[in-house]
Amino acid sequence: MWQGVQLSGSALRLLIAPAWRRRLIVIAATTALLAVLLEPAGLLFTLFASQVLHLSPTAISELIIASGVAGAASYVAGGFFSDRFGRRVPATALTGATAVAASLSFATGTPGFVAGNVLWSSFASAATPVLGAWSAELFPTRARATAEALSSLAAAAGSVAGLQAVGLLSQSMSLGTALGLTGVIAFAGALLLLLLPETRGAPLPD
Repeated sequence: MWQGVQLSGSALRLLIAPAWRRRLIVIAATTALLAVLLEPAGLLFTLFASQVLHLSPTAISELIIASGVAGAASYVAGGFFSDRFGRRVPATALTGATAVAASLSFATGTPGFVAGNVLWSSFASAATPVLGAWSAELFPTRARATAEALSSLAAAAGSVAGLQAVGLLSQSMSLGTALGLTGVIAFAGALLLLLLPETRGAPLPD
């Protein structure tokens, strides 16, 4: 049976049709712009903590554990907010808050770094179930996996751009300031979500 299967561009053709094209562009742009901050921030977290803030390995480990616990609790809260308040507003607010917390954690010294990372983990975890439900409801079933793949591709491109940008900026300013500046880009990406429709309670597109 598998010998009769042929690759088809029908899903991609469907997504670039006027009915879905704007949604695809917004989701791809948002994930790319968020990755400009979150990829270098995640990769350089330990380097910044140890070499810039001079935190001990024990302190860094404790911060990671605390952030993980906060994130786990927030994940459940995010699902509750999504069921009660919909997708559009919670997703935009939580994604924007993630960008702000992540960027400020690198620009406010040790106390801000600790608080910012816990909040970063909390907001990002709370946004996950909201965005997961929303992205599934924004696209027709037969093209949903393709939309997710294109979003992942955009995130990869944003990650590369973010690492290059931070590397370039850090040659003329501190690493914390460079990472903080990418937060402006990520926050702009979060605001793009306001261009998408609310889908809670709406029938899933076929």
